Amino acid sequence: MEPDEGAHFNRIYQIAQGQLFGQKIPGGKGGYIPYSIVVFENKNANLITNSQTARTTPGNILRTLTSNTVTINNRNNLVPVHFENTELYSPVVYAPQLWVC
Repeated sequence: MEPDEGAHFNRIYQIAQGQLFGQKIPGGKGGYIPYSIVVFENKNANLITNSQTARTTPGNILRTLTSNTVTINNRNNLVPVHFENTELYSPVVYAPQLWVC
């Protein structure tokens, strides 16, 4: 995955859940994100990182999204995730993405 794509997604998730500010977590700052999102991000990082060798197409993304079951609102299984580089950003920066949520 590109260096901060996951961090931006995690920050947007955090804001969408009503947490406007980053949190202290063990070893730094970030927030608590459903484990299923972390698994999905790790499993599908190749959609972004392999752009030089295998082009990502809308079809590839759709197949990946429909072949994985992701329960993003599983608030019973939250894990600490570091995203120090984006937890400082104002929620206003993410307004366009939040509009879609």
